[in-house]
Amino acid sequence: MPGVNKGLIDPKVLTTVKDLELKARVLVEGLYIGLHDSPLYGYSPEFADHRQYYQGDDLRGLDWKVYARTDRYVIKRYKMESDMRVMILLDFSASMGYGSGDNVTKLEYGIHLAAALSHLIIHQNDRSGLVLFDDEIRTFMPARGGLPHLRQMLHHLQKTEPGARTSIVDICHQAASRLTGRGLVVLVSDFLDPDYEQLSDCFSHFRFARYDVIVMHLLDPAEVDFSFQQIQNFRDLESGEELVVEPETFRRTYTERIQKFRDSIESQCLKAHIDYEFVRTSQPLEGVLFQYLSKRAKRSVR
Repeated sequence: MPGVNKGLIDPKVLTTVKDLELKARVLVEGLYIGLHDSPLYGYSPEFADHRQYYQGDDLRGLDWKVYARTDRYVIKRYKMESDMRVMILLDFSASMGYGSGDNVTKLEYGIHLAAALSHLIIHQNDRSGLVLFDDEIRTFMPARGGLPHLRQMLHHLQKTEPGARTSIVDICHQAASRLTGRGLVVLVSDFLDPDYEQLSDCFSHFRFARYDVIVMHLLDPAEVDFSFQQIQNFRDLESGEELVVEPETFRRTYTERIQKFRDSIESQCLKAHIDYEFVRTSQPLEGVLFQYLSKRAKRSVR
């Protein structure tokens, strides 16, 4: 992928840094350095209009000429910038606590991704919101701008631990019914819900609420490849159910089922006109952020 293939940060390295705001800033700054070689660099230069200044906005965006005439603080807004509401929905159910070998857990990866996206969105002068859920919505922060709001989001993310079982279909319906205005939903989950084949209904609910959706489907590499040679005992992190298998015999059946599962989610996204990104938790996060920017840029010219 152009512009983001040099010097990318291994997700495991991020676990050595405790400050989530610092991690988010490092990821976004690394992304922008890579974007200098990308066709997306400078893709929104055309001035469109102004919007009100919010505390914490980058002062470099202030239009001082307008201030001199009107004594009002306003931010220059460009064609890509629409003061869009971007709601990040992060699944922190028990299954998200899995990580194989020295890989980060799916939840750690999702937290880093949500933090970097929030930083990126707010510093683009859009508004970011956060929904944290397992079998219930545990945190709902409406989309706002400004550094105080960003830091409150990061605070919630920093203290998030694996929770209960996944009820993603019900949660998406609940979240869609609470959305206002119009905007974009970024849904981050492993989608390990027994009702995953019913996702298309809640995807349509988001569209009815006038929100576009980007799905970030996170899975650990071992969950995709079933790279277990000696392990025979497996336990479901959400139900507690245990299974004993012979790995070599079971691998083919498992890989067929996991591919069917992935294909089902992707096809439901396509049916609902939703962008789908499959993400292994071993992938550098800058690449995933780049995909977000790519899709965001496409929407800005529709």
